[in-house]
Amino acid sequence: MKVLLGFLAGLVLALGSLSVSSKVQAQSQDSFCDDLVYQETSFLSSGELTKVRGEAEKLQNATASEVRVRVFVSANGAHIEDFVKQIESKCRSWRGPEGQTKNNLIAILITTEGHDFLIWTGAGWEKALPDSKLAKI
Repeated sequence: MKVLLGFLAGLVLALGSLSVSSKVQAQSQDSFCDDLVYQETSFLSSGELTKVRGEAEKLQNATASEVRVRVFVSANGAHIEDFVKQIESKCRSWRGPEGQTKNNLIAILITTEGHDFLIWTGAGWEKALPDSKLAKI
């Protein structure tokens, strides 16, 4: 939990002066897809959830990005990258006009059983957050 909060706070500091625009404004009302923070389990207490949501809001506001923090028990037997692709295929609001990951998306996925952690970003973040840097986090 402290690692997640520290990570989000670090992203706010590191990316605070950057922004990426997205041409798609339509949003689904589906909380699974569109809530800032979603957890399928009660891994985070209400106090921790409030803190994570606050840091995610800071990151979203500082970068003009769409931030999604997702906490799952497991990736249902899939590799975490395949799991996030499954989620993205269900969440239209995560995709741009041609079906690709939305340019300004920063999705942070965590599984509690497998201790998996993934930062999934749109193409607009490739220079600021290249895969080589994300792999080291």
